Amino acid sequence: MRNFLKVIKQHKILAIGIGVFILLFVLLEKLYLAKLDRSIKNLVKQKESLLKEKQELEGVLSSLEKENVETKSSALKNILLLKTRILDYKQNAMFLKEITDFNEVTFENITPAKFEKTSTIGRWIINVGIRGSYLQIKNYIEYLNKLPYIININRLELNKGNNKQANRAQITLEVICR
Repeated sequence: MRNFLKVIKQHKILAIGIGVFILLFVLLEKLYLAKLDRSIKNLVKQKESLLKEKQELEGVLSSLEKENVETKSSALKNILLLKTRILDYKQNAMFLKEITDFNEVTFENITPAKFEKTSTIGRWIINVGIRGSYLQIKNYIEYLNKLPYIININRLELNKGNNKQANRAQITLEVICR
């Protein structure tokens, strides 16, 4: 043991260099590689959820074929393929966050109504009150249209504000859910 300590004293710089190298390696492992590993795991989970959602959408399409909805079925299939997502009602809080992620308008109220289930799919009615200029309200409606979910605007009611207040809009959305 004394000889080992003597060797370390003689090669102090080499021992410090090896210690620093080991420290850097441990820090790299803990900080960067662990973060990279978590990122990869999240991407794999996201891929699995998208594949599951794709299978569920294919199931909905096949059930629509079985129901034989005649002329409306081809138009509905086209909408489903273009929009790509039917809202999973279990993730309704995330959807409400998505429709309020538009920062051009001021949200006055959001009132979700009950979920109505019909066969394999259902619909969810949401009343949204916003305030802004006519252009901002138009941009918000276009933002809703760009979301990948099937959203139908059942009612749009505009109220002109006075000089100090912005215009108000009451929008009733119908979202297709499973």
